[in-house]
Amino acid sequence: MKILHITSELDAGGVDVLLYLWQRSLKKQGVEMDFLVNSKNRGSIENNMTISGTNIYRTCPLRTNLLKNIWDVYAIIKKNKYDIVHIHSGYKAFLHLFLAKLALVKVRIVHTHNIPCCNSRIDNIFFRITRIFTLYLATSIFSCGYTAAQKMWGDSTKIKDKL
Repeated sequence: MKILHITSELDAGGVDVLLYLWQRSLKKQGVEMDFLVNSKNRGSIENNMTISGTNIYRTCPLRTNLLKNIWDVYAIIKKNKYDIVHIHSGYKAFLHLFLAKLALVKVRIVHTHNIPCCNSRIDNIFFRITRIFTLYLATSIFSCGYTAAQKMWGDSTKIKDKL
């Protein structure tokens, strides 16, 4: 089984360390976990991951070059034929979920690690629109807690079936 995790960085934060521990544990069971990092900065735990044979791909952040990010992400997913794509960016995952769907990935997971912060009317509108697309494209949704799940995904029965 091949899994691709898409995240903003692989530094020594809580999520990053958890991914590192999963990678070490699942590798012993024959699961191949790769990482796609939306940053040019090299995280502090990446050396340990690459030593153990994990592939770490880099793309430019969406804000830097949207079209290059889209092309690179799609090419990586398509070329490596992943069984699962697990995206760690909450409601902003819709674009990468769409690319995974285009590349025929059957299991597309979106994972929120916090509660969305909508400081302006525009942020709130963006959140509501992208959440709709994210929920449509994801086959499963994860959350680090009940409150985060409620605030991010809502309470509908359709959503609870994906949780």
